[in-house]
Parts: sequence; C-alpha cells; structure tokens
Amino acid sequence: MRSTPVVSDQTIARLGALFLISGGLLGAASHLLHPWMPPSTPQDLATYAHRSPLTHVILLIAVVLVSIGLPVLGAFLRATTGVATFVAIPLLFVGLVLYDMLHCPIEFGLVPLLPSLDYGLANKLLGGIYGPPSLYFKCNIAGAPVLIIGIVLLFFGTARSTAVPRWPAYLLLAVPVLMVCAFLPLQNIVPMLAEHAFPPLIYLGLAGYGIALLSRTEFGAEGASTLRV
Repeated sequence: MRSTPVVSDQTIARLGALFLISGGLLGAASHLLHPWMPPSTPQDLATYAHRSPLTHVILLIAVVLVSIGLPVLGAFLRATTGVATFVAIPLLFVGLVLYDMLHCPIEFGLVPLLPSLDYGLANKLLGGIYGPPSLYFKCNIAGAPVLIIGIVLLFFGTARSTAVPRWPAYLLLAVPVLMVCAFLPLQNIVPMLAEHAFPPLIYLGLAGYGIALLSRTEFGAEGASTLRV
C-alpha cells in the first residue's frame, strides 16, 4: 500500500517561496546598508569595522536562505522552462557563494579587530586577503561570470514562461548591465552607482520569484496563465 507523503508538494513550494522571499529581502537590505566607500583613514576604518559585521551576518543568512529556496524554484519551473532554468539554478548557487557569501566570515570575524592594529598593517592585511593573487580574489573573480551566466539563463528560461510573472526576470536582467557599467573607465559617479545598485537587484529579483512561487496554488503545474504579466 502506498504511503501518504509527510509533507505535500504544495507545502514544500510554500516553504521554498518563503526562503526565497526572506533571503531576497535580507540580501537586498544588507547591500543597501553596506558602507559605500572603502576605508581610507583610520577613522573610516573604525566606522567601517563598526558597521560591516552586522551587515555581513545578515548577508550570510540571506545567501543561505536563498540557497535553500533555489532548488524548490527549479523544481517548480522544471515543466515549463526547459533546460535553461535547470542549468541556471546550480550556477546561481555557486555564483552567490563565491561572489557574495565567501567574504562574509572575513567581514564579521576579522574586520572588527582591524582598528586595534596599526592602520598600515590593517590595510596591508586587507589587501593581502582581498587583492590578487589571494585565493579569495580568484574565487570572487570566478564567481562573477558564473553568477551572470546563471542570471541570463534564468531570464531566458522564465521570460516566456507562463508559470511566473516577467518582472523578476527583468529585475535580474538589469544586473549584468549594471555590472558592466560598474567597470566602465569613467571618471564620474556612474560606475560607483552601478556597483552599488546591482547587488540589491539580484536579491530583489530572487524575492520576486519567491512571491510568484507563493502565489501558485499547484506545485509544478503547467500553464499558469494567471501569473503572466
């Protein structure tokens, strides 16, 4: 006799949606609260060391929550979005870990100790961790294209799908554009604004997919025209 599942697919979908929404909102908030400018004086370093730990604890929690929700999103979209979304989900996970999560323990574990050190030594220590040829620098550089590819694949996988609205895909599509703008050799505020604008959009887009998932009443159903925008 076939046993009744302990947790229904609908319950799993709702939990995954809540993980995406909560993680997405926390991730966006953490990036909005993140100090804009790198410390250039001992006073700046003290201010940064005071603000950064809590911001990155929130960011770490956000990435964990989103990572739990992503496989549920992939399962929900499997019938209507094809292979693009199937590939996008693990790429997004790896990209978020390498690009956004990996530095969090440094920020709340090491950075609070830096103001007690000589300013020159503290700067040298940060440069050795974050700059080339450190392992973190290589992981961070590798994480950016992985994240972009995952975002683009998720966009193309869901933009024409009837299972989710289009606005989360458009939020994510803005991310690669802003990432390119952040590296433009311009001597004005545009690159700096772009650099600080794209991380919150990543998480707001993922929260949007969570809202779409929560709005569905049937997990894995096809032809969900009610969510099409």
